[in-house]
Amino acid sequence: MQAKFSKHEEGFDPLATSKKDQHYSRLLDLCLKLDSKHDQTDFHACGADFSMASEYVDDEIKKFAAKVQNMPLTAIILLWAKHIKTTPQGIPNIDMMYELLEHNVFGFKSKKREFLTVGEFARIDQSEIIDSIRSNKGWDIWEREGYVHLFVHFEHWLSETTFGFVPKVIDHDREVTKNRKLSYNQYIKIINDLQERERILAKIFYLGGSRSLEEVLSLRIEDIDHFKKTLIISEETISYPRHVLNELLDYIGDRKKGFVFTGKDGERINHTVPYRALKTIIPKRCLDPSFTFKDFVKNI
Repeated sequence: MQAKFSKHEEGFDPLATSKKDQHYSRLLDLCLKLDSKHDQTDFHACGADFSMASEYVDDEIKKFAAKVQNMPLTAIILLWAKHIKTTPQGIPNIDMMYELLEHNVFGFKSKKREFLTVGEFARIDQSEIIDSIRSNKGWDIWEREGYVHLFVHFEHWLSETTFGFVPKVIDHDREVTKNRKLSYNQYIKIINDLQERERILAKIFYLGGSRSLEEVLSLRIEDIDHFKKTLIISEETISYPRHVLNELLDYIGDRKKGFVFTGKDGERINHTVPYRALKTIIPKRCLDPSFTFKDFVKNI
């Protein structure tokens, strides 16, 4: 039980308390004027009922969470599939979930291929699942985005169904670029047309903020921290989603140091090389002829 303090005890300020009461009374008077059908007694009674109902719901949600946390996630996936199978996109979504499970993007918790429980799924970093989808070389870029969309749809359904016990996942790529002038879908179309080097450059620009091409081309292998998911560009440490780091490391290969983006001579490439490569796809995407890498970072 919470201790009751007398007015003589440390921390009690009668003047401050009186002032707070005045503000509350002012709001109460306005509410009484706005809602003439009810009086102060009604307000207090309704407030007490509301608090009791809220506490009851909170207790029931806690009981629900305790009951479902050890249930197999596979059973809930099947419940989701049963729920959506009659919708227009139900069957394609179910087939896509099949592919996600077959490729083990959810991750098994043991070598015995024991699948996750609902509670374990709620505790893992689900943004890593999104990154694993975007890192899957078995799917093209558009397929990866489709699988990401499907996973987010399922995860948000699960979050709502469990009353928030499973927290809603945030798609980092879409979240950090929601104010870009270049829409996310247009960005995907562009990187789908680019070769590996220019695709990585576009990702570094679009997902990492305002940089010049010269700055990004000066990135060195030693400036990549895969564990922390950061790049150091012009002495500034910038966080990136893991799929960007994965693609960078694949591009670097066995090289241990030096510039990331190099030509045949091992020296840093000239900025005109990726610039020309980007220009070749501009007509296909109906972009302004003046479009360059700096346009990836412009905001609304």
